[in-house]
Amino acid sequence: MMEAGKQTRDWVVSIGGKPAPKLVQQPNNRQQLKQTLKPMPQSRSARPAPANDENADQTPQDAMAEIRKSRGQAY
Repeated sequence: MMEAGKQTRDWVVSIGGKPAPKLVQQPNNRQQLKQTLKPMPQSRSARPAPANDENADQTPQDAMAEIRKSRGQAY
């Protein structure tokens, strides 16, 4: 790729064109910008999660057993 670029630049100069100016690498300050970001405020329209969830200690197996029981199915 480097050789093709060099040949292309040489060709442009040979037909009378000016070579493109070298691009100056600007410092990458993305990390600094990320560190200065402020967190987004919490939505006030959403309902907060209930503090005391009666099914908090229920395992997935217990939940499925409860659903089967409510449908009248055997465990």
